[in-house]
Amino acid sequence: MRESILTKQSFRLFGKGFSANALKMIALITMIVDHFSAVIYLFLHNGGYTVEWGMEFEHSLNLYYIMRNIGRFAFPIFSFFIVEGYFHTKSRFKYMRNLLIFALISEVPYDFYFMGEPFYWGQQNVFFTLAIALGAVWLIDIVRQKLFFSVILRVLLQVLIIAGMTVLARVLVTDYTCFGVWLAVIFYYYRDTRLLGCIMATIIFCSLVPWGFPAFIALLFYNGERGKNMKYFYYIFYPAHLILLGIVRILGGI
Repeated sequence: MRESILTKQSFRLFGKGFSANALKMIALITMIVDHFSAVIYLFLHNGGYTVEWGMEFEHSLNLYYIMRNIGRFAFPIFSFFIVEGYFHTKSRFKYMRNLLIFALISEVPYDFYFMGEPFYWGQQNVFFTLAIALGAVWLIDIVRQKLFFSVILRVLLQVLIIAGMTVLARVLVTDYTCFGVWLAVIFYYYRDTRLLGCIMATIIFCSLVPWGFPAFIALLFYNGERGKNMKYFYYIFYPAHLILLGIVRILGGI
């Protein structure tokens, strides 16, 4: 897909910018800070804490709160690259397959670390969110290419796809739920005008998570280059870091 003038101007405005690999590393680092603070730091800080999802937002502004908010930088970056990956992957079927495989692999480590039990059905890990987002983008793109559909029918089908994937994310209670779907859809529709897309995504995402806005600023620095090929590192890293944090939780008696 051709880059628009607006996107090209953002490259010149912000200089050389960041590669996809650099932005993903930023996302990984901020994610680690978030996950560490969510359970381990909070336990150490409070001298004992029973993890209950959502209670972290009741805490006042302190180091814990700051670290949790730093973690909000990660998801918009991952969501953005789901769309980029959709356009650059050699096989969209394998792309979806990999997301679903690692969603299943990550679920037990995710449940144990955050919920303290190996099977918790009230919250699913972010790979499920990203897979649903990819599905939404994929189906929308198929519909938009069907020129024999009337304009009204194409619009209606796209609305139904977004609504259906939104409901699916909420029913499965995936991490970030419907916001994960909406961000990817916005990045898809505004891929040629990234500045406008980031503005729209900021309005949507920051209505839930105000501290997510630096991620959208960072995405304006994306220079369109992949950087070092570390494809499977990012897949493996997610469950691996949860397993390591889970071991720390066990050893620490948390």
